[in-house]
Amino acid sequence: MAGGFAAWLDLLPLGNLLGTKGTRQLDKIRLFWSDYRFLSLTASAVMFSICVTLLLVPSVIHWLFQIDSTTGSDVMSRRAAMLFLGLAVIVYRTRDATDAAARRTVCTAIICTMGGLALVGFFDYMRGTVGIGIWLAIVVEVVMVAGFARFLK
Repeated sequence: MAGGFAAWLDLLPLGNLLGTKGTRQLDKIRLFWSDYRFLSLTASAVMFSICVTLLLVPSVIHWLFQIDSTTGSDVMSRRAAMLFLGLAVIVYRTRDATDAAARRTVCTAIICTMGGLALVGFFDYMRGTVGIGIWLAIVVEVVMVAGFARFLK
């Protein structure tokens, strides 16, 4: 689709319905979908926040996903925190990358990682091993997949 999601937003008659504040919100969404630098900074901030949460207060994730807090889950949370730190650094460091191949590589890696996490979360929810809070993670992961997929050209 030429123009992608940002162009699709222009087709909707939301500007008049939402007023000035709503129009500003739509402009922010358009910026998110059209600017690699903005997407990278946003994604790296989200990933770094997840890292800090997993590292320092894994009980928040246990509560959100409705899983038991055990020594093993704490160990795995800290290990996952380091993976999110690595992803955050990679995405942050490539925010100004002009090399198309480097961008595509980073985008592909994020799409695979976030898409995989979304699928695992969905299947764990369907199996009943996690609670409804996993949907927050799934939504964020799917948004990241969609955002980075725009830059695979």
